[in-house]
Amino acid sequence: MNNETLTDNRGVYLINSANNKIVNSSLIIRGANNTDVRNHAIVLKNTINSSILNNAIVTSNQKGYGIYLEATYGEVTNNNKIEKNIINTYRNNGFGVYLWGVNGGKVIGSEILDNYIRTYGSSAYGLFIESSGPSSADSNILQENAITVFGSGAYGVRIIGSSHNLIRDSNTSSLKENDIQITSGTNNTFLNVTYTDEGVSGELIRKWYLNVKVNETNGSNVNQANVTGWN
Repeated sequence: MNNETLTDNRGVYLINSANNKIVNSSLIIRGANNTDVRNHAIVLKNTINSSILNNAIVTSNQKGYGIYLEATYGEVTNNNKIEKNIINTYRNNGFGVYLWGVNGGKVIGSEILDNYIRTYGSSAYGLFIESSGPSSADSNILQENAITVFGSGAYGVRIIGSSHNLIRDSNTSSLKENDIQITSGTNNTFLNVTYTDEGVSGELIRKWYLNVKVNETNGSNVNQANVTGWN
């Protein structure tokens, strides 16, 4: 799908597939009526090696996700790239980007890069990574994303049961709840991520960059200087 416009009750659903591309397109998913649920813009289920690049995405129905990566029943959703998309969801439980491993499925090794995400409904998380039971949603890279959520019960980033994810160089803000909410999971690293508040009962590792410049009292640079630092 390239340079297309889709205005419909349902979006693009790719199941048990590989090597797909959805690029430079506009998807406006409204639902048939105000009570329609789970009409998502883009779904990758048990799908690998696919790209979702530079799209404008809007959902305006209950539980309408912007981009949804799912793996079920022992299958894998792996090595997918979601990059430079503008995502807006307007109803309750409308997650911006949702990664979910369920019933033994694995959502692993995907990259979520440089996306602009806004959600407006209640409990509409900007970025949600979740696994349940003997499943996983692990080892994903999320970088340079800008996330703002406006509704009650909505977190900028929420993680449940997911581990070994790297979130870096990003901004996340929730106007009414914690910017970050980690219920369970280990070794989730936030590197140079800007946010105000958090709720953590899993593991959150915070890191920042450090730039050091060494100069003389007259302002000239010191060549080959050794600098030692510690926490």
